[in-house]
Amino acid sequence: MQSGLTAIAGLCSPAFVTTTEPLPFSESVSEAEGNVAEAYDLISERYDSIYQNALAHAENSWVFNYLLHNGFLRGHVLDLGCGTGLLLDWCKEWIPPSCYLGLDVSPGMLAQARRKHAGYQFAQVDLDTTEEAPWTGIRWAL
Repeated sequence: MQSGLTAIAGLCSPAFVTTTEPLPFSESVSEAEGNVAEAYDLISERYDSIYQNALAHAENSWVFNYLLHNGFLRGHVLDLGCGTGLLLDWCKEWIPPSCYLGLDVSPGMLAQARRKHAGYQFAQVDLDTTEEAPWTGIRWAL
């Protein structure tokens, strides 16, 4: 019996952070002149340390518990905008490497994810410009 596919998109992203202060990477975005991949590349080595505060912990904890208790960590997981693998940090115990694919636009963020999560699959994809689903043709180990 083949398992279902769970797609996780942007659940642990800076878009969910509410603040009146400039985000720690707003200067990087300006430097990159609107290029999202380049902006995230510029902060990729310090990204995880930026999100080690109480708000980020609460958000990641809530997302993880929601996914776990609603059965989304069974089967295959497609993590859209996986970044450095912060969500995988929480879910790794429940998702074997053969059942996970993380996609992100930033080579720098993906390098960090690969460093932290050896054995897991990651691919660079710009979902804004990709016409074909990037996970098409990927063989999952069942």
